[in-house]
Amino acid sequence: MSSDEIFAAQMWTWPGPMMKRDPSGRVIIVNAAFLQLYGGGVENWAGNPITGWPAPQPPGQSTRFESRIPQADGTEIIYDWLETSLSDGSALSIARDVTMFAAQAVQ
Repeated sequence: MSSDEIFAAQMWTWPGPMMKRDPSGRVIIVNAAFLQLYGGGVENWAGNPITGWPAPQPPGQSTRFESRIPQADGTEIIYDWLETSLSDGSALSIARDVTMFAAQAVQ
């Protein structure tokens, strides 16, 4: 097993969406929460870039961005992503649901 496969197995049940991309932005691994959020299976994401996402930063740098997921009732769920570029140029991204905080800021 590769180190990415071992890491993917360890992070599969992590409660928040998580993924790792290569230096070109192609998906290496995702977890179950990512698939629940965006759909598909691991094989649908592996090796593909995510359209509209920022390119991975140079090694050692981090970036934050958000994704807004529309719901059937007209609301949206807001995820805050933190992506850190690793020494090999790959990037690890972990998200948290910040919908509640965004709603409080509007009030």
